[in-house]
Order: sequence, then structure tokens, then C-alpha cells
Amino acid sequence: MMNAMTDSHPLLGRQPILDLHEKLIGYRLAFLECDAGGEVHAAADVEGICSALDEPHLTEAFAGLKVFAAAAPGMLFDLATESLPSERLVLCLDAGLSEDPEVVSRCQVLGAAGFQFCLDINQPSEPLADNAALLGLISFANVDISAADDDALVALLNQAKRHRFHPIAGQVETQDGHRRAVKLGFAYFQGNYFAASSPKEEKLLDPSLQGLIVILNLLNRDAEIQEIERVFKGEPALTIKLLRLTNSASIGCRVRIASVRQAINVIGRRALLRWVQLLMFSRSQNADDMERNPLMQLAALKGRFMEQLAKLSFQNQPTFPDTAFLAGLMSLMPVALGIPMKDILDQIDVAPRLRQALQERTGEIGLLLDLTDSFDNRDPSAVNQALGRLGNCIGVEDLNRVLVDSIAWVQGLAVDIK
Repeated sequence: MMNAMTDSHPLLGRQPILDLHEKLIGYRLAFLECDAGGEVHAAADVEGICSALDEPHLTEAFAGLKVFAAAAPGMLFDLATESLPSERLVLCLDAGLSEDPEVVSRCQVLGAAGFQFCLDINQPSEPLADNAALLGLISFANVDISAADDDALVALLNQAKRHRFHPIAGQVETQDGHRRAVKLGFAYFQGNYFAASSPKEEKLLDPSLQGLIVILNLLNRDAEIQEIERVFKGEPALTIKLLRLTNSASIGCRVRIASVRQAINVIGRRALLRWVQLLMFSRSQNADDMERNPLMQLAALKGRFMEQLAKLSFQNQPTFPDTAFLAGLMSLMPVALGIPMKDILDQIDVAPRLRQALQERTGEIGLLLDLTDSFDNRDPSAVNQALGRLGNCIGVEDLNRVLVDSIAWVQGLAVDIK
């Protein structure tokens, strides 16, 4: 493991890119580090990302998704670039390069090899140079909408229609920002707006969730299987979902499961607990599947990330990773359900140390939550501080690896929540 105090590895930052229906299409990746003045900046381009993450691993982790990453001019002209996984990568170019004929010519070569391109527009005060050669090559244009007025954005959207590329609204971190981008006509969005809290009146959990809550509480206190079975019998729809899950090909059971008791024995309490938690997320947002529920994907990713960190950091506590997974998952429940954490915990039984960590960020779980949130916020300074509080038993390179592993796990998550 790396020592955080001497770890020179930059932080792997990510932001999701979603379509109009909130389906995840890919991630914007960048290695980040702080300069002497505390400013955060990119430390490597797409070539560095591929090298650090190992190209086969990159392809596996982001199966079905696009990886958007900056491409420096020098990297474009390097012949080694042509060996990178073109089916997975979108090379992001500074908009100022659109007028460089050599860049355009090189992009034509790489485009013929299967690469896609995205123009990064940081200050969209004027339309892009109407270079038909390059604009005909690009698939996306990413624009920082927080720094642009509506007129400039409309002009860009009109260019996109003429040249048939997809404009991405960047830096969309609030629900208001997302509504503005949709109203203007954007259909792709980069940012975590879906995880932003919005003021809601305090209320009880939705009645449709009560059966799940009862099962969740029984599992949390390790109740007898007949108690759990009795609740399922009063929830026919849940029983059908559970049987469908355990009879799916992904479970690999050769005997057809016909009862709740059999199902629980086959998948185990740990997997059942995770399924119930994820199902609560989908029910709370009326989502049909995980693919179109970015908040649930983020919750599962956060849970898995914390679980893996717990395995690395607290190797002498064999049950701690399960608790860490639940902490990561439950930390996003206030956003998912529109209810303060205290009100949720008043209705769901959890262990005292988990309750304190979720409400007050105390103890080992609270420390992992702080580390994970700092990582998610792409804050290298806060990450290093949290690693120090953790005793420097892991480093930034470990975090980067765990993130990619967690993304791969979420992409392959075999949980039927429909």
C-alpha cells in the first residue's frame, strides 16, 4: 500500500455524463492535483489515464460507457495514440484548436481509426469558429453553462444542429442548473445535479416503502428467517421480485426456487439486505431500473467504494466492510427520499455506531464517509487530510484503483429491482 504523506499520485476525478432520460452514457475523467497555491488542476491527459488505469482494465470497468478525457496536442500527434481503445475513448480538445489545420488533419486520421472527439468550451461568449472540417468530425461539445449567458448557449445549440454534434451542458451541479439546460435545449449533462438536495417539507417515509422498511429492520437485527418470511408473504409484489431475482441466470442456482425461505437461503442475508436497500432507492424515485436511476447508481458506487476502503484500512475487523457498504448507501437516502437523516433513522433500525456516523460523522465509519465525500468532490487537499487521519495506511493510488473497481462492479451489478 502507498503512504499518503509521500504518495505523489494525482487524484482520479470523475463526473457522470447523462442523457435527457438520465441514462448514464459515460464519465469525464481527469487526474487532479493541487499546485503550491492550493489551486486544483489537471495533472495528466487521456494518455496518462490509460497508462495509469491499464487499458484492459479501463475497457472492462467502463463496459458500455464512454470515457471522456482531455487530449493534449502533443498526444494527438503521437503514433502510440492510435493503439488506445478507440471504442471507449472520447478525446476532448480545447476549442481553440478548432482553427489549427494540422490538428484538423490529424483528427481526420484518428477519426478514420474510430476515435470520437469532444470540444471543450470554457468561455462560450462567442460561437465556435465555423470550421466545417473539424465540426463535422466532432461528436460532442462540452460547454461550461455556469459561465455563459442564454444567447451564447442558444448560438452553440444552433451550430450543433447544423453540424450534427451533441452539445453537453457542463458544470450542472444543481436542479435549477439542470432545468435551465433542459429549457435551452440541451440533451446531455455533465455533473451531479441529480444528487443535489432540494428543500422539502419534513414527512414520514412513503407508505409504499413500509414493507421494505420492516424487512430492512428485521435483517439489521438478524431476525429469524420465519419472521422475514412472514413479512414477504404480506407483500406479494416483493415476493415475486425476490423469486425472479433468485431464479435469474445470474444467480446460477440449478434448482428452481419456489419459496421465500429458499430464496433467502440461496442469496444470503447480506445480498438480500443490499437488494432491499437498492430497491428502496428505486421505489423512492419511481425508477424502473438502475440504468436510468443515476442516484441509485451513485449510492451503489459509494457503498462499494466504502466497503473496499474498509477492507484495506481495517483488515482486523471482518464485519466492518458490510457496515461501511450500508453507510455509503444510506448516506444518500436523504436526497433519494426527501427526508432528513434523523427522520429516516427514527424509522430504520441500525447499529448505534452507524447511526452516529450518519448523523454526526463520528468514528471510523464517519472518517470513511469524509474521505469518500472528499474524493467525490475532487478535492485533493481534503483527501490527503482524511488519509492522514486514517493513519496513512492507504494512499491516493489505492483510492483510484478502488474507484475503477467499484465502477466495474456497479456496471455488472446483477440485482433485479424491476
